[in-house]
Order: sequence, then C-alpha cells, then structure tokens
Amino acid sequence: MRYAGLSFLRETAVQSETRLVGLEPDWRPTRSRELRIPALPPGTYRFEVRSRIGDGPWGSTAGFGFVITPAWWQTWWFRTLAGLALAGLGFLAFWLRLRSLHHRTVLLESQVAERTRELQAANEALRTQSLTDPLTGLRNRRFLGVCMPEDVAQVNRTHRNISLGKCERNGLNIDLVFLMVDVDHFKMVNDQYGHPAGDAVLQQLAEILRSATRDSDTVVRWGGEEFLVVARNACRKDCNVLAERIRSLVEAHEFRLEDGQVLHRTCSVGFAFYPLVEMPPDHVPWEQVVDVADHALYAAKRGGRNAWVGIFPQEGLGAEDLPRNPGHDLPPLIATGKLEVVTSLPSHVPLDWEPSRD
Repeated sequence: MRYAGLSFLRETAVQSETRLVGLEPDWRPTRSRELRIPALPPGTYRFEVRSRIGDGPWGSTAGFGFVITPAWWQTWWFRTLAGLALAGLGFLAFWLRLRSLHHRTVLLESQVAERTRELQAANEALRTQSLTDPLTGLRNRRFLGVCMPEDVAQVNRTHRNISLGKCERNGLNIDLVFLMVDVDHFKMVNDQYGHPAGDAVLQQLAEILRSATRDSDTVVRWGGEEFLVVARNACRKDCNVLAERIRSLVEAHEFRLEDGQVLHRTCSVGFAFYPLVEMPPDHVPWEQVVDVADHALYAAKRGGRNAWVGIFPQEGLGAEDLPRNPGHDLPPLIATGKLEVVTSLPSHVPLDWEPSRD
C-alpha cells in the first residue's frame, strides 16, 4: 500500500504514522511511503495513515477498508471436516489396532490349524506309504487287510438279501472278482538284462493294469512279478472280458528299458469269484478265493502261458463241497461239474491242477 503526505512548506519535515486496524491497534511511525504486510490472515481490515509537520498537530486520518477472503483450507467448513477427519483417523487407528490384534489371533489359530493339518497329512502320508508298493506305486498286500473287510461285508449283505427275496440277481454287478496276473518268464528278464530292467517291466505293467481297470477296482502288487486285481461290483459273465483285456494289452505293449532296448512280454491270468457259493456267502473267506485264483493262474501257465483261466461256481456247489486245499480239491469239483473252468487256451490243451509250480 502506498500513500503520500503533501506539504507546500517543508516537505522533508513531514512525519507519518500508520496502523492496520484488525492487525495492530497502535500507530507506528514510518518514513516510508509504502507499506508491505505479507501473508495477512483472512479477515476485515482498515488501513489508516496520518501526517504532521515537525512537532505540529496530527492532521486528519486517511484510510480505506478491505477484506482478505480466506482460502478454501481456511474456511470453517474445511476446518470442521478436518476435525472430523482427524477424529475418523483416530477411530481408524483404534480400529486398525483391534483388527491387527484380531488378525494376529486368527493367524495364530490358522498356524495351529495348519500345523495340525500338516501333522495329519504327515500321518496320512506315512499310512499311505505303509500301504503302497514303493516300486510301482500300487497298493500292497497290507492294504487288502484294511479295505477287504468292508468290501466283503457289503457283498455278503447283498447276497443275503437275494436269498431272502429282497432283490433279484439278474446278472447284477454284485460280486468281487480276484484276478491274479503274473509276468511270463520274468526271471529271464532279470537274468538277461539285469534287475533295473526287471523293475522297469514291473512299473510299466502296473500302468497297464491301471489303464485296464476301473477307478473302483484296486490293483495290488502281490509279490515279485505277481499282481492282484480286485474288481468290485463285478458281473461274473463279463469277467473273462477283463482278463482278456489285460492279457492282450500286455502282449501288445513294448516294454522300453532305460538303455533304449524294447522287450515284449506276455502274462498269465487266473481269476475266481467271491462268494464262491451263494449261501452262506462268507463260508469261504476271500483269502481262500485268492488262493483258488492263484491256482487258476498257474494252470494257465502250465497250459502254455499268455492265457487266462477262470473258475466259475455252479448251482450244484454246496458249502460242504468247497475246496479246503485248492491244489487237491479243485480237480474233482471240476470233474463233477460243480466248478466250471473257462479259458482262452485252445480246447485241446489240458489243464494241469497239480499243486507244484513250474
């Protein structure tokens, strides 16, 4: 702001005082004819100036008023919002603290649950490992001891219901079928190509059996080069189809060794059904039915290999006829027609049921 005090006598003797009403209440002497006040706060002001010559009386006061409009951040509504925002930030900080504590609690609970799951998974992995063959990844014989009691109980209930007339058989898929599978001349593979080659053959055979069976079936490495397929909910009249599928897949497969060599192998299959008689269905335990299937397997081997042999119980078979020693009891039961033999071998090939193995 600029101002001037006029005098026609002694201009250098003119004295001036200024004040800015609204900022300072007192007069302030000045020799400058310009007043600079930076960064005035918002408000209503009046600038006043007065002059005199020497020690004479002050002249009349001149001045003008003006208003400094507040910036948006200086308005009342902004300050109100800022206050609310600060209060909100305080509440947010409090809420975040509570949330952090809650999150920590949840995290600890989650860690405990995760450790519990890991422990359960480790226990389950150990259990699975104890029931799994390490070479082929198939189930082992111990697994059957875990699952077969329930499977056998279900089959027994179904057959008892049929005997009571609660349902009809009509070729239903209600039986268990045990198929024993053995690689022909497997010892020759180990002797000629080494045990790693034999392991490769067994691993590939395991994959063939997986592909040939249903998800509901179980493939077990029974021991050595011998495998057991447990077909659940099976129909007796169709089981030779599964046996032939396994035989033909193995025959057609090219067994590739690590050194690039390709081998061709065949297999023999023997199968039998549980229950071996309709009533009582549990008269012959499933382990003995597996033994019957094993004897059928070796009958196929003695008949020339690359074949399957199955044993079907007939209506005339009673509980008193059941084979206690399959190696000795099967031939007379077959001869009297109480057991029927089906095979892929030519009809002129005799089947040898002697208990000794070749």
